[in-house]
Amino acid sequence: MRTRRRTRHEAAAPLSRYLPAHDGEHWFVRCDAGHRHYGEHGAAGLLLAHTDALGTTRVLLHHRGQGTHHAGTWGWPGGAVKGGETAEAGARREAYEETGLLGFPAASASYRLDHGGWSYTTFLVRLPRLVEAESTWEGEAAWLTLDEARRLPLVPGAALALAALSKEI
Repeated sequence: MRTRRRTRHEAAAPLSRYLPAHDGEHWFVRCDAGHRHYGEHGAAGLLLAHTDALGTTRVLLHHRGQGTHHAGTWGWPGGAVKGGETAEAGARREAYEETGLLGFPAASASYRLDHGGWSYTTFLVRLPRLVEAESTWEGEAAWLTLDEARRLPLVPGAALALAALSKEI
């Protein structure tokens, strides 16, 4: 049996050429710093905040369940951005998937954590009232004060986003 030698172009063809098409949502990538991140097109989330009549501000956080990326840590609803989706559209889709909530007001601020080759964008959305979010297989949801949130083990990068957005919250 004769085999044919592959051309240079064929040898360099990415493996993805032979795999089914995907939207990049369920893929891990390495950023320029060598960290492993979820989402070929980056990731995004909604930091939902509410300030009550007494001036106490609370944010909605998820305690990430077993079987999720960074299990055991806390973060806001969010996840991988799909191919062709804007970061904000991805954040809103992920927030719906993780909380069951729809119809969020416009974001009042955002923070982009750029790792070179991968980024996570947090969109701050102020809510006029507290809403009940469902806990899902991905984790339990809880409204916490900013001080309570800062004391928790947060998803990597969340402390930086909280600090950057704290004046807006």
